[in-house]
Amino acid sequence: MSDLRAVTDEPVRGLIPPPWIYSLPGMERMRLLARHYLAFPPIARLYGMGVGHVSTGSATGTMKASGITQHIPALNVSPVVLEALQCAALTAVEPGMDVTPITYSLEYFRNPRPQPGNFLARARIINTSNISVSCAADVEDPVGRLVGTAISQWAIEPVVPSPPAAPVGREPIDEPTYATPDPPDRPPVGAVPPLELSQKYGGLELIRMLIGGELPSLPLMNTIGMRFENAEEGDVTCSMPASEWFCMWNRSVSPGGIDPFLGATNASCTATLFQPGQSVAIIESNARFFRRVPADGRLIHARGKVTHRIGNLINTEAIATDEEGDPIAAHQTTNILLDPREHRPGQQERVLATLLFTDIVGSTFHAERLGDTQWRSLLAEHDKLVRQELGVHKGREVKTTGDGFLVRFDSPAAAIRCARAIRDGMRRLNLEIRAGIHIGECEVHGTDLAGIALHVAARILALAGNNEILVSQMVRDLAAGSGVHFSSAERQVLRGVEGEWNLFRIED
Repeated sequence: MSDLRAVTDEPVRGLIPPPWIYSLPGMERMRLLARHYLAFPPIARLYGMGVGHVSTGSATGTMKASGITQHIPALNVSPVVLEALQCAALTAVEPGMDVTPITYSLEYFRNPRPQPGNFLARARIINTSNISVSCAADVEDPVGRLVGTAISQWAIEPVVPSPPAAPVGREPIDEPTYATPDPPDRPPVGAVPPLELSQKYGGLELIRMLIGGELPSLPLMNTIGMRFENAEEGDVTCSMPASEWFCMWNRSVSPGGIDPFLGATNASCTATLFQPGQSVAIIESNARFFRRVPADGRLIHARGKVTHRIGNLINTEAIATDEEGDPIAAHQTTNILLDPREHRPGQQERVLATLLFTDIVGSTFHAERLGDTQWRSLLAEHDKLVRQELGVHKGREVKTTGDGFLVRFDSPAAAIRCARAIRDGMRRLNLEIRAGIHIGECEVHGTDLAGIALHVAARILALAGNNEILVSQMVRDLAAGSGVHFSSAERQVLRGVEGEWNLFRIED
C-alpha cells in the first residue's frame, strides 16, 4: 500500500456553518453562502467547489476540473452535482427545516477528464411536497459539453434540537487563508496506471499491485483517504475515514463524501474484470442513502460486487457500513467494457461560441507592489469573483491565463453583461480589468478550444483600454436589441490577423 499522506490526514480547512443558520429559510442560507457571509465549508475546500447563481428553486455549482477526483475510468463529478442538487432543494425549506438525501441517479454521456477550468452543475426543483423535494441537474465540462444529467429526492426534516436565533447585523467575512494551496490547486497525488501497464496487465493484477504498494494510489483515493482492504475477481472491499473534510452544512458526512467513495468502490470492482488493454465507460450510477453519518473520523467500509454481466455490460453494487456493520448507503452502477484498440477517431468537433477574454490591468505592477503572498491572495479573490459572475451569467470557463480568463458563452449579450459585472465587481478589490469579446467557430480539443476565433478575441483584448470592454462587429450585430449601447466603429488592424476590423466599445 502507498505511504502517501491522504488529504483527510491533514488539518481540516474551511468552516462548518454555525447552528443558527438553520433558523433562517433555506433560500436565505443559500444567499449568505453565495454572497460570502459564510465561509466555504470543508468539502468545498476539498474538491474546489463554489456556488454560482442561486434563486428560488434553482442553484448552480462549480468544481475545478483538476485531477484530484480521478479514479477508474475518469473523474468523479458527483460532488458538484450533489452540491447543486442539495442547494436547489434547500431553497424550498422553511426555517428550522433541513433536507437529507434519499436517492440520487446520474446518467453519463461522456467520461469526464482533468482539464483547465470548472465543471458546472445547474440544478432545479421539479417537484415539492410537505415531505420531500425532487430536483434535477445537468453537468457540463469546462468547454460546455454535457457530461451527464441527474435526478434526486431529498427528505424535508425538522432540525433537532431547535436552532438558536440568527445574529442581527451580519457582515461578509474573509475566507480563512492557509500557507499552502487547497487540494485542487496542487498537483494531484497518485496516478492512474500508465497505458503500457494497463495493456500488459489485467485489472485485478493492477489493483493488487496498488494494494501491495507497487503502484501509487489513484488520485481520488488520496483525496478522500480511501484504502483497498481486499480484491478478488468481481469482489472488492474498501474503507475511508468519516472525516470532517466531508462536511457541508453540519458535522455529518455529506452525500458528496459518501457517493464518490461508493462510486470508486464499484469502479474498482468493475476493473477486476478487465483484460489487458480494456477500459470501461460508466453509463449510469444510482445511490440510496439510509441515514446520516457523524464526521467522527471512524472508518466507513464498503464492499462492491459484480451482480450481473451480459456481454460487455457489467452491473455492480456496493454497500457502505459503519464500524458496527450498520448500513449507510447503497450504490449501483451500469458499465460497458471498451477496447481502445477498436476506437476509430471521428471528425474534429467544432462549435460556434461567444468568446470573452479578460485580464488585470497592471498585474506586474500590483505583484511587485504587494509581494508574492499578498498578490496570490488578491489574485485568488479576483478568480473567485470572476467565477461567481460566470455562474450568474451562464459562462463556461475554458481556462485561466495567469491574471485573466478565457470564457465561452452561448450569446453575445450574456458575455457583455458578464464582462460588465466582472469589471464593476473589481472596484471593491481596487483592480481594473480589460475585456475583449468575439464570436467564431472553434475546434474542441478535449481540454481546450482552438482556432482563429480565439486569436481574434485575444487581439481585441490587447487593444482594450483600462476598464474597457471591446467587441467585434459580429458581437455588435448579434447583440442588437439587447439594450447594450456601443460606441461608433473604430477601424483597427489586429496583429497576426488579415484585414482591418471594426471594433466597438461598450458604453454604460
